[in-house]
Amino acid sequence: MAEDLCISNGSKTEKYQTLLPQIKSLIEGENDLIANLANISAALKETFGFFWVGFYLVKGEELVLGPFQGPIACTRMSRPAERINYEEVRRKWIRQRRWWCPM
Repeated sequence: MAEDLCISNGSKTEKYQTLLPQIKSLIEGENDLIANLANISAALKETFGFFWVGFYLVKGEELVLGPFQGPIACTRMSRPAERINYEEVRRKWIRQRRWWCPM
């Protein structure tokens, strides 16, 4: 069954205020993590028009690609020993103008 997503044309804050209750409703009663992450990534991409939205799942000492929307992505990444500086990753990605994959 297809779900309808109401997308706000307002500010980022208004979009989140419209989207969050819809995500809650969408995943309510569904216990499958993969199904829920897939719908959340689709809802985020549709609402904000992001280039790529997705999840990496922790599996042992690796991050393994989970549900996503967008171009192909790295399947596995080494799990960092310390916290990732996402702002630095974003700056490197912008400088390189290509898909960032630390493998």
